[in-house]
Amino acid sequence: MKRFIIALAAVIAAFGFTSCEKEAEKIDPIVGTWKATKMEMTMGGMTQEMELSKMGGEIAFTFEKDGKGKVEANLDGETISEVMTYNISGDLLSITFEDETVTFPFHIDGKHMTLSFDEKFIEIEGAIALLHFEKQ
Repeated sequence: MKRFIIALAAVIAAFGFTSCEKEAEKIDPIVGTWKATKMEMTMGGMTQEMELSKMGGEIAFTFEKDGKGKVEANLDGETISEVMTYNISGDLLSITFEDETVTFPFHIDGKHMTLSFDEKFIEIEGAIALLHFEKQ
């Protein structure tokens, strides 16, 4: 009987040293819903800042942890909703809609994200735009 108790104590001790808790899953900071707040456009050395809410526009991206998501926009009274997939490589965010992939430099600092658009994307020579988002 003494051997049984010692063996049982050894088994209990072995399980006691093994953590039952899973390691905390690391969640990518982009996961969640991000609402666009303002856009900065720089052309010819001059920068203009525009608050989207004052322009009657809303844009929100939702990024899921599985690399999927959606974008919802309300621009000039027209509502658009598109599903997407995304991929991050360093400081580049690639978003794929049905048959088109666009890649932006991006930066996240806490609850603030910035997407950068160059002149090719916005189709204005020499222009650069920054779109600012807040995490909801």
